[in-house]
Formats: sequence, C-alpha cells, structure tokens
Amino acid sequence: MKKLFLLGVFISVYTITAAQILTVKDSKTNQPLYLAAIVSQSPHVFVLTNSEGQTDISGFINSELIEIRLLGYQTITTSYQELELKSFAVIMEPGAITSDQIVITGHRWNQNVARMPT
Repeated sequence: MKKLFLLGVFISVYTITAAQILTVKDSKTNQPLYLAAIVSQSPHVFVLTNSEGQTDISGFINSELIEIRLLGYQTITTSYQELELKSFAVIMEPGAITSDQIVITGHRWNQNVARMPT
C-alpha cells in the first residue's frame, strides 16, 4: 500500500513538472487574457488560454514559430525556446483594433415550415 502511494505521488509530480504552462497577460492591467490563441504550423498545434490566461504548451516543444493572437491585441511571434527564456510568461500589448470598433449586424429571417427539409 505504501509503495502504491509513493508511486502515485511520483507520477503526480512528474505530470505537473512535465507540463509547460504558458501564462498570457495584458500589459496595462496585468490581468490574464481569456481565449488567447496559440498557434504553430510545425507541428500543427492550436490551443486557447483558460480564464486564468493559462494553457499547456507541451505540444509546442521545439517549435520555431509560435503565434499568440487575441482580438484587440498585437500578435506575438516567438519560438518555444524564447518562451522558455521568458519563464513561459507573455505580456500582450493592445493593438489598433479594439472591441468598440467592431459592429455586428443581423436581421430576422423567417422560413416557411413547409419548405424546411426533414
């Protein structure tokens, strides 16, 4: 039983240390940025940050070109090694497009129920 417990502790510690957690924050408020997209073409990997501005980027290891994007912020292009040097913390600067400049329009559309495919 004691050996099983120690094995569980070892596996838990290994899992926590093996995961590379990236944190993305706003430069002005230092608040975490939710739903920032982290993208790489080689390898083909795409992840989003959670509500705490964090995501696991262990799938990006050895990636030379990683883009970090979020609407209203300047896109950051970096590599895994550069993120490692920054202790996996990224500060994003507000960009030229802000959410108050985006207009979403729509209109109501009715369709006859008899003409709907079944």
